Amino acid sequence: VDCPAQLLRNIIHFASKKAMDIEGLGPANIEQLLDNKLISSVADLYELKANDLIMLERFAETSAEKLISAIENSKNTPLDRVIFALGIRNVGSETAKLLCDRFDSIDKIMSATVEELSSIDGFGEITAENVYNAFRNERNIELVERFKSYGFTMQYVSNKSEDERFKGLTFVLTGTLPTM
Repeated sequence: VDCPAQLLRNIIHFASKKAMDIEGLGPANIEQLLDNKLISSVADLYELKANDLIMLERFAETSAEKLISAIENSKNTPLDRVIFALGIRNVGSETAKLLCDRFDSIDKIMSATVEELSSIDGFGEITAENVYNAFRNERNIELVERFKSYGFTMQYVSNKSEDERFKGLTFVLTGTLPTM
């Protein structure tokens, strides 16, 4: 985890379009921030100020303010994308949605047991263990606590609308199915 190349890759993933979607925070800018010791984790991005960036190459006042604004706006990213951005092994964007559909807050996800996690349709034992272990890791717990203190969206609101026409109904089919 402390390997500079892994840290760079993790922050690139975190800032990517499918994750936190921080516009203007590409690999070159992330590398510059790391080289100048302005960040040492993804949470440090949220403590950056425009003045910190102006002293760097490729940053003028306008571009620095735009990046700070993009970082600030990313705090409103839906919880499933925040989970995906954490880079938990075997947890892609769809798996993160399944996780958030089952547990609607970060606190519920963090306190879930392996059994509860593996009962999610589409989750296997390995993915459930990876999620469970990720939220038992001190660094991840600290990271989530920092995100909460920065005002991240930590509740999940599902945007899928369920079709309830058949809810509570029972269907009985009789006859044969000769072609099946």
